[in-house]
Amino acid sequence: MRKYILLFILLVFAMNIIYSQEQISLTAPQIVPVTPTAATMEKYQSYPIDHSTGVPNITIPLYEIVAEDIVLPVTLTYHSSGLKPKERSGVAGTGWSLNIEPSVMRQVNGAPDDSEYGWFYRRNPNSYSSAGQYYQNVVLGSHDLQPDKFTYRLANGGGSGYFLSNIHFQTLPRNNDKVTFGNKITIKASDGKTYLFGTYEKTGDIITRWLCNSISSPRNPSKALINFQYISEAHPNPNTYFHLNHKVIITSLNGDIPILTEQTQSGNKYYKVAPYNMIYPFQPYNPNALLVQEHNAGIQGAYPISLRYESKTVYGELLNEVRFQNNTLSVSYNGIAGSTVVDKIEIKDTDNKLIRRIQFFTSLYNKNTTLTKLDSIRISVPGSESRTYKFTYQAINQVPSIYTTAVDHWGFNNGSESLTNTSTVPSFSCGNRVFYVFEFEENEVIINYSGANREPNHSYAKVGVLTNIIDPQGVETQFSYEGNYGAFRNNTPTGKKEYLHSVGGIRIAKVESKDTKTGKKITKKYRYGLVHPYYLDLEPVWGGGAIKHIVTERDYCTENVDAYAGSKYDSATKGTTTFNSMPVSNISLGGSAVMYSIVEETVVGAGYETQVSKYYYNVNIHNFEDALQWDENDLTNSIQTFLRQQPRKDASKPLIKALPNNPSEPSDDFINYPGGTNQLYGSMIRKEHYRGEKLISRTDFKYSTGLAGDANREIYFPYLVTDWTEEDRKAQTRYYLDIRYYNRHDKEILSDYRYANGRSDVITTEKEYAYNFNVVDPLSSMKPREIKTTNSDNTLIVDSLDYLSGFPSTVSRHKHNENNSWKESRILFKSGTNFPEKVQSRTNQMAEFRDEVIYTAYDNNNNIAEITGKDDMPISFIWGYQNQFPIAKIENASIQQILTTLGIVNATLSSWASSIKPPNQAWAMISSIRNLLPNALVTTYEYNPLQGVTSITDPNNITTKFEYDNYGRLTEGYYLDMKSQSDIRKVMLQKYVYNFGN
Repeated sequence: MRKYILLFILLVFAMNIIYSQEQISLTAPQIVPVTPTAATMEKYQSYPIDHSTGVPNITIPLYEIVAEDIVLPVTLTYHSSGLKPKERSGVAGTGWSLNIEPSVMRQVNGAPDDSEYGWFYRRNPNSYSSAGQYYQNVVLGSHDLQPDKFTYRLANGGGSGYFLSNIHFQTLPRNNDKVTFGNKITIKASDGKTYLFGTYEKTGDIITRWLCNSISSPRNPSKALINFQYISEAHPNPNTYFHLNHKVIITSLNGDIPILTEQTQSGNKYYKVAPYNMIYPFQPYNPNALLVQEHNAGIQGAYPISLRYESKTVYGELLNEVRFQNNTLSVSYNGIAGSTVVDKIEIKDTDNKLIRRIQFFTSLYNKNTTLTKLDSIRISVPGSESRTYKFTYQAINQVPSIYTTAVDHWGFNNGSESLTNTSTVPSFSCGNRVFYVFEFEENEVIINYSGANREPNHSYAKVGVLTNIIDPQGVETQFSYEGNYGAFRNNTPTGKKEYLHSVGGIRIAKVESKDTKTGKKITKKYRYGLVHPYYLDLEPVWGGGAIKHIVTERDYCTENVDAYAGSKYDSATKGTTTFNSMPVSNISLGGSAVMYSIVEETVVGAGYETQVSKYYYNVNIHNFEDALQWDENDLTNSIQTFLRQQPRKDASKPLIKALPNNPSEPSDDFINYPGGTNQLYGSMIRKEHYRGEKLISRTDFKYSTGLAGDANREIYFPYLVTDWTEEDRKAQTRYYLDIRYYNRHDKEILSDYRYANGRSDVITTEKEYAYNFNVVDPLSSMKPREIKTTNSDNTLIVDSLDYLSGFPSTVSRHKHNENNSWKESRILFKSGTNFPEKVQSRTNQMAEFRDEVIYTAYDNNNNIAEITGKDDMPISFIWGYQNQFPIAKIENASIQQILTTLGIVNATLSSWASSIKPPNQAWAMISSIRNLLPNALVTTYEYNPLQGVTSITDPNNITTKFEYDNYGRLTEGYYLDMKSQSDIRKVMLQKYVYNFGN
């Protein structure tokens, strides 16, 4: 017979207690905190922003830094997944990210990779006697068995990955960026640009983020074209406001009556589940918990309060200045209630003249919080009208303090503040098996703990989220949101039953754009669903998507069994189950609480025919059909009852977290078996476009995995147990880093549907992509080597490509084959560089390659100095404006002929090229070429480097002028008609007029 003793614990304020000398550590490894700016950057790099997550792409371009061939966009982006009050506001306000400087963020897993006991220097224990302490240190994070994750952002793109050793970095997902680690981090991007990261953000002595100091071009790798400077500031440690450190520890010694320890900031309180009376052993057990003193609890040692984060000072860095071609972009800041916010950005030219100012207007949501909101930005230039963006947010007076503990499983605001409930551990029901000696039978004590509410509340998750943008043209865009859900469906004899399970965060439901001047309005509405990626034509479950699993108390608890030393017949075991205030397991899919496999977008507007687009994604679906049981009349209780009956250890895709739990469970970058991969998830597999109810086009995408070379790296995740029970042996401690494969886009089939005279026709275009990735060479291009295009009429077009060694995004050869004829072009480069020497071509009617362009000479700054076309005419170039622009093109004269004629040397040209502006001597000498070399055709160019070309004088000495406004927009193009020296007429070629709203 099995007895069930129900224990209901009502929380009260905990008393102060005195710890015994022995300190028992229960914690999983602490988190090394990062600055709010670093956390914002990592969110944008790791959290998908597309239809599959319901997060819209909200980007405002502010400026573009240009230095030779490097373009660094300055943008403002917003992430609208919902309010997470424990994440402090960044410098641009809550949810906003100001994107200027490239950076690398490190997520420390265990110990830092480069520390004494880190991943780079991992080692096994020296002896069996030291093994126990060694593996305990592994669990607690002082010894390392897994690599740190690095996430980086570059000028155009970014990525993430792991160091497999101190010299071998592997991007994940795989790309062609090369990352090296030392005292500094260097990244050579696939386009050849080099980023040097040497300024650090730290938590204590642990580097958590590297910021970019310089960017250089492949044209001159040793010369930095863009430089960054920073100022330091200290941040409050998250432990000062996180306040989600409480634990509930259930301890059972030798299967005896369990003791429950409730741990709060004030100390520990001990409850005995069923008091044992040695004098009256057959007395019925008291179903109520009794508060007992520490010495009566039977706990061997005290449980100290453990904090979630490393308790060390967080040192941050703020971007102060960017220097590019002697121009500067400077950033200044203000302080609001202890938070640092951007005040303004100013761009000045080489003469220190103000070119553009971007002002940020930021305020607190309300007086009860230090979280900030961006109210508006104003972009202004001297002598022109300003351009203003205005922002509004939902329910700003309800935004809570960062000290709140009212968050859901994923950290989103759920409004569950309680004045009486002082524990932050969520409610749970836990069964403990106990063998009662005097009754000679096994019983189970079910502990029902009444704690914090961690369930999602979408109304509160919307609080403080961006709802309106008014742009400078007066267009108002409104954003409406709804909650995220996981989908379930049961197929019954009477029909289909569907259930939507609430999960964290919000998704975009509607985007409405209205021109406040004309009154025209366009509305986009979104509908989300789940369908199996292999059966896209089946009816989806609308309203919900794929989830990791249903979050329960199991995601909050860790278990271990400790064995105490004794004789062969006198040993003791203590089982410990710890419930934490926040989940310790992985409850997200690639950083998102949910991913949708089908998203429907409907666009309506006055005067427009309704258009519908459907997007299908390959997502890691859970077991959503005929797996969950529920009662429509008692939804919540019936589901909870069903989930509690789930096996503690289940198959590969359990509805809830399987036990025993692992406090170091990995992210989706790790897989359960060596031959698998998660890298295909998140890919779009189909899109359809409708006009009205008619299908207009459909595109299907096919993918496969290509071999990347390295085997999936085996990683052991620690699980502290010294007495292996049957269930302990089932605990998975071995995972594999998902690096063996990479995602290949194999095929794309476009179907266009035409309707006329009651008939419909389909025109298809099928593209197949082939790859030739060299696993030995990490810089071997991952781009397609062959593209086969087949049209509806069976016309076959084949394009084959090669890429430059060391520069995997640079095409070095292209052959186009169509209708039994072909043309092939290739570029020959200087060895080890991306400097062209020749451009050649051939056709099916010409077997040998013919030179199209020969790059005859480069100057000392690696600018193109001379080329020769297939007509053998030399064309020379003279450069200026710090090597950014050619200031003269001289046809029919070699560069050596020009040097000889002018009586100068290469160093003179290099000096002109490097100067901020060409000296008068340069212009005079270039002008003299027209007379000194009468057969040469001379064209000269003048520029405003931050705007564009301002003057072109052709070989006939006719000058065309270009004028710009202070925003850099072209306003006029005209040429000067010189009737005489005193009669110069302006002949307008083009004129542009720009109008903005207030």
